Amino acid sequence: MSLSKKLLIGSLMVSVLVPAFVLTASSAHAAALTDSQIQSILSLLQSFGADQTAVNNVNTALHGQSTAGSIAGGNIPALLITLRQGATGDDVRVIQALLAADPDVYPQGLITGIYGPLTTAAVKRFQNKHSLEQVGHVGPKTLKELNKLLNENPITFESSTSTENRNNDDKRPCAIVPPGHLIAPGWLRKNNGVTPIVPLCQTLPPGILQKLSGTTTPPTTDTAAPIMTGLIATTISTTTATITWDTDENAIGTLRYGTTTPVLSDILSQTSMESISSTTHSFALSGLVASTTHYYVAVSADAAGNTATSSEQSFITLSE
Repeated sequence: MSLSKKLLIGSLMVSVLVPAFVLTASSAHAAALTDSQIQSILSLLQSFGADQTAVNNVNTALHGQSTAGSIAGGNIPALLITLRQGATGDDVRVIQALLAADPDVYPQGLITGIYGPLTTAAVKRFQNKHSLEQVGHVGPKTLKELNKLLNENPITFESSTSTENRNNDDKRPCAIVPPGHLIAPGWLRKNNGVTPIVPLCQTLPPGILQKLSGTTTPPTTDTAAPIMTGLIATTISTTTATITWDTDENAIGTLRYGTTTPVLSDILSQTSMESISSTTHSFALSGLVASTTHYYVAVSADAAGNTATSSEQSFITLSE
């Protein structure tokens, strides 16, 4: 076989094998490979002309480690590997967290570490939003856009203290929000109505603390829920009404309402949620039933994920 044909075959094998090795190792943690087998794979890749970055990524993945930046030592600087449906691990959690920042892209907001059909659909919506081909897997072009989003909304991993314990390895992504910045509104949505999808990090990595404040002394953690005042229903007509209230700090407002009490069931009540954090909150309701008592509960969540919930209130629409 001529040298040019060997080089061509080698190039094709690199383009196919490198992503396959990384994806397979990320999914199965490469538990069955010995050190000598891993070294043979790396030597094969080098003989085919793979660049050192690709070799390093494969080596990391084959040893069962994540290639999504420095997960243990600080914020995640960049996503490095391509992924598709069936992949698992921290890389998938990072992508799911980034997609969840936009409720229109990933309305379910599930951060499971499993690249399933919901993640595939969310990736397609993300690709459509960024004028990319809607293939549903994360290739180089999609990685580039996701890394831009990661740069704007840095995250890291911390141990989960929640009893829901979503991840088998007891880790969850959390948002690194510098002073004066706001957490992505999509991340404030609740898992099972309890904790934020991506909460504010309780303890920032030392390197991030030093960069933000010049000190490694942890900042005071915000544990106080917003204080809600002035909750009232106004401009009531036969089919419309307006619910307003104020908070003592910027918060995302949510209103649950319906014609049954208590206002708890997702089937018997409706929910409306603000997209912008503010201290004033107003919900214009329409399509109400005339001459009927309507019940409502207001909820406010700040950037740290602290939540305040009002007592149940009611109003009666006018008769026709």
